[in-house]
Amino acid sequence: MSSAEKAVYKLLANCSQVTALVAERISPELGEPKSVMPYITYNLISEERDHVLDGVSGMSKARMQLNCWSDSYISTVELKNAVVAEYVKEDNTGGIDCFSGSIDGLIIQCVHVNDIGDIFDYTEGTDKSKRYGKRIDIQLWYNL
Repeated sequence: MSSAEKAVYKLLANCSQVTALVAERISPELGEPKSVMPYITYNLISEERDHVLDGVSGMSKARMQLNCWSDSYISTVELKNAVVAEYVKEDNTGGIDCFSGSIDGLIIQCVHVNDIGDIFDYTEGTDKSKRYGKRIDIQLWYNL
C-alpha cells in the first residue's frame, strides 16, 4: 500500500518544471540549512479517514505542507510557482494543483493547493536570512 507522503514525493519528482529547478532535492521533514539550494521539503500535518454509519468509506484526506527553500526570495517564488501550477492531464505537465490519477496504486481523487505563505530561516543574532522559504499547504483526497 502506498502513502500520501510517497505519492506527493513522486508527484513532485515527476513534475519537469519542479525538477528543472531542484533536480532530486526533495525530502521529507527538515532540510539542512547548508543544503544545496533550491530544494523542497514536505511533511504530513494530518490524515483523516472518512467514515460513514457502516464504518470507513474508503476515502482519506491528507493535509500536507510543502516548503520551497532557496537562497534568494525571487528563486523561492519561481520554485513555488512551478509547484502550484495547475496540472494538465492531457499532456502530463504543470504542477500539482488539481492533479488526479494513480501513483503506485494509490488512487488520488484530487490535490488542492489551499494556502501559501512566506517562511524564513534567520542567522542567529542578525536580521539576515540564511534561506528564504514558501510554505504551500495542500489537501490530498485519495482512496484507501
